[in-house]
Amino acid sequence: MAERLTSYACVRGSQRIAASRWQATLVYALRDQTNLSVDGGPAYELAHGQGSLALVPAGRACTLGVEAPGIAAVVRINLRMLRKRLRDHNISFSCEPSQRHLASYSELYRRVEALLSAGAEVGDFADFHYDVAELALLDCLLDGFGGVVAAEESRAHAFRSYVDAHFDEPLSLAQMASHFGLSTEHFARVFKAEVGETFHARLTGTRLEVATERLCTTDDTVTRIALESGFPNVASFNQAFKARYDTTPKRYRSKHERKATRQASATAKDAALLAERPAASVRDGWDITIDARARKEVLRASWREVIGLGTVSTLADSRVREQALWLKGHLSFERWRVACDFAQYAGEQGLYELGSCFDFLVGNGFVPHVLVEYGLTCDPEAYLASFEAALHHMVNRYSVQTTRTWRFELIVRGRGTSGSWAAYLDLFERVTATLETFGYTEGLMGPGLRCDQRCDNLRTFLHAARRRRIQLGAVTIACRPAAPSHEDGRDLLVRTADRYYLRNQVLLARETLEQEGFDPELLVVGGWRDSLESSNIMNDSCFEAANIMQTVLSSQNLVQSLCYNDSLDLSVDGPTQSVFLSGRPGIISRDGIPKPSYYAFDFLARVGRVLVFANERCIASANEAGNYQIVCHNCERLNAAYLATPERELDYRIMGTYYDEPSERVIRFELRNVRPGTYLVKSRFVNEEGGSVGNEAERMQLWNIDEPSRSEVEHLKACAQPQMTLERYVVTDGTLSFERVLQSNEIAYLHVIYLY
Repeated sequence: MAERLTSYACVRGSQRIAASRWQATLVYALRDQTNLSVDGGPAYELAHGQGSLALVPAGRACTLGVEAPGIAAVVRINLRMLRKRLRDHNISFSCEPSQRHLASYSELYRRVEALLSAGAEVGDFADFHYDVAELALLDCLLDGFGGVVAAEESRAHAFRSYVDAHFDEPLSLAQMASHFGLSTEHFARVFKAEVGETFHARLTGTRLEVATERLCTTDDTVTRIALESGFPNVASFNQAFKARYDTTPKRYRSKHERKATRQASATAKDAALLAERPAASVRDGWDITIDARARKEVLRASWREVIGLGTVSTLADSRVREQALWLKGHLSFERWRVACDFAQYAGEQGLYELGSCFDFLVGNGFVPHVLVEYGLTCDPEAYLASFEAALHHMVNRYSVQTTRTWRFELIVRGRGTSGSWAAYLDLFERVTATLETFGYTEGLMGPGLRCDQRCDNLRTFLHAARRRRIQLGAVTIACRPAAPSHEDGRDLLVRTADRYYLRNQVLLARETLEQEGFDPELLVVGGWRDSLESSNIMNDSCFEAANIMQTVLSSQNLVQSLCYNDSLDLSVDGPTQSVFLSGRPGIISRDGIPKPSYYAFDFLARVGRVLVFANERCIASANEAGNYQIVCHNCERLNAAYLATPERELDYRIMGTYYDEPSERVIRFELRNVRPGTYLVKSRFVNEEGGSVGNEAERMQLWNIDEPSRSEVEHLKACAQPQMTLERYVVTDGTLSFERVLQSNEIAYLHVIYLY
């Protein structure tokens, strides 16, 4: 049987699990309590049903202590095979009991149990059921607990990684040289210089390392191990093994204790334990019941607080100003975030240019949220002098009363996940003192960091701030569908398809604030967007609109402010800025056409202050006239095919393959205790068939062209409008019932109007 992506065993008592750079280990307390100690890492007490899962990363050994009558399930994940499935992308996972508040944590319980149940099956379809359960488990891990590592690799790392992924194939020097675009002779020299050994030595060593591990951890025959480790025959394997270890494979196996878990079928007793499942998390249904007499909640619309306009310098462009004014006239955001590196505006000419941009904002009623950007290479004294001069200029120009309504947030560009916060906090204190000099009383915000997988970088910042007794106006974080990590001296981004990434990062950050003695209400999402790069075709699609809605609704009441990073494609720098539609993250295209993502904010803006229903799929409000405003979506889940493709290589022609089983959904609404009479349900909706500029450009074959004609742009503006339907209902018994069918990634706004 071919090597699987996973293997598992049920463990009682104590057991030592050896380190393997090829496998991550998922430990699940199947019954009672399990103590898990990770070498060079944390120790966990895993209790069934409450924080019962933890993942030991590859390269770490661990020790299990399972107290009788407890049982632990140990699942080994073959990262080498998984990497091959994901087009040679590195994979990183992180799962520990501190994440138990996440819905995906409870989902992982069920995926592990389903794998064990499938492994206990016998019969003709047992392997098929195990394959299905295995893929579901890996999908859950990728979706909620890690993903592809997005980082610029050194050549040495790229060479080693490629050998690690393909050693079991008939890999030759010429094939690998061709893959990296080099001649065979040149590649051989470069490989040895970068890696420190020849290609053949590295390849043979990797094959022997894998074979040695399998000799100690499986019952497979020597012949099978040799062939599946990449050796052409047993003779060549024995020869290489003898040269390395000075013994034969059979003698080596007999002398070494089998230290790691082996793939095994669960016993009938183990399988019976699966009935003892932890309580499943409540999953939002598609039946929406609204009681008009129920206690109502006042809406805390964090998404209306602020939106990003890009760098302040882009406001010198008349097209950006025109689009910003249009956006302000249609969406009522309270503040508008502009990023400013004050070092660029030193001197009289710089102040004139900066003043021109702020004149536009202040003169047109924009209340600025000023993102004070500071580069690590800047001279702090010169930067502070430029900041003070600019602030003095603004106070004199607009008055103290006007500038007091602004907000200021200090972030440092180019700071990785490691390092001290001393330089940042020095600048923080001095910028705060400057603001106070000019009568600014609201606290300075910062530091705008991306929380790592355990929030260790936020915890380090809070420790440093507390030691210096610094008063924080708000603690800001920046959210992306990835978590920064620091491994082997490199700063990495672990990319994920977790559709609740923002909510999960916010929950972890709030928990960290509370643990460190800070008020969780200080937390603000200073900027977020769904793409890592500035070009991702999903940003022009209906998916982005549905995902914005889902992100906003699933994060409701967790933060005071939730700032979407980019409102205008024109304000996002990059090599494809001149292209008509290039996947930029703005909600308005370069040519001023509203994208589906614009309508996500437009629909949400129509929700009133008095809530009568809210979950991650739908939000509804009511007013005194007996009318209701309902916003809902059918956001699909991204799959491994999306994760395995770099964002700049995503193809709009096969966009449907990046989702996990896209399908229509029926939402059944039931409004109870409404007054009798006639109601009009007015539906506005955006889907791939109407209202989506991206889909219409695809139908017209205009995608990625530089300059569409004026008539083509006007046609697209006309098409980029929500569709509309009207339906009448007569209520006699106090209950209004109706249905809405949502296509894949459709968003909808339903206005229920009492007529008479």
